[in-house]
Amino acid sequence: MGFQPTEPKTCCGSLGARHKKGCPESGLGSGPKSMAATVAEQQINQPVNQPINPPSNPTPKSSEIDVLREQLAELTKKDEENQKKLQMLYDVADKGRLFNWEQRQKKDKKPQKVALSIYGGKTVVGWRTVKDELIQDPRSGRTVGENQEYELLLLDDNGANSVQALSGYLNFSNARYDKRIECEVLGRSENFDGKITYEVGLPDGRRINLDSRFVN
Repeated sequence: MGFQPTEPKTCCGSLGARHKKGCPESGLGSGPKSMAATVAEQQINQPVNQPINPPSNPTPKSSEIDVLREQLAELTKKDEENQKKLQMLYDVADKGRLFNWEQRQKKDKKPQKVALSIYGGKTVVGWRTVKDELIQDPRSGRTVGENQEYELLLLDDNGANSVQALSGYLNFSNARYDKRIECEVLGRSENFDGKITYEVGLPDGRRINLDSRFVN
């Protein structure tokens, strides 16, 4: 018997034929998939869902911005008008009544106080300059001194007034500042000329009206 060559056997019947599923030579095994292959396939087929975060501070529309600007302008205008009205009321108000009202509002604050001068045991309630002349050298024309005379208006404990004459500014200054007492202001008034008068409480309980020019 002669040698008979044999053809290579294939699982799918002929050489070069397309392998079927389950064929050991196709690589497409019919057995269970490996864990790595399963996970890889799930990751490939899984849809990508990335959340889109909206902007935290959305830009307002131009119409909204215009409305806000108009509202701000209106508020600013009203505030300026109110300030002008308050200033007008303050300017035309009676300063004495305004002062008294302000003092009543300051319940938690110390009352306003002024200092009055004491001369010879009496209260100085006024003064005036009688003479104020410059003394000049007749030869050179230079000023070599001053001739000054003053009068003090005094109030004693009985409420009587007297006048005390003083010569020289130094004596006048000493009379005003050597001894003083602190008195509480109880009220204030102002006339049409702008002259301000204080109602002052003396330490002994008396009340006197005093021109504001004569308080220290």
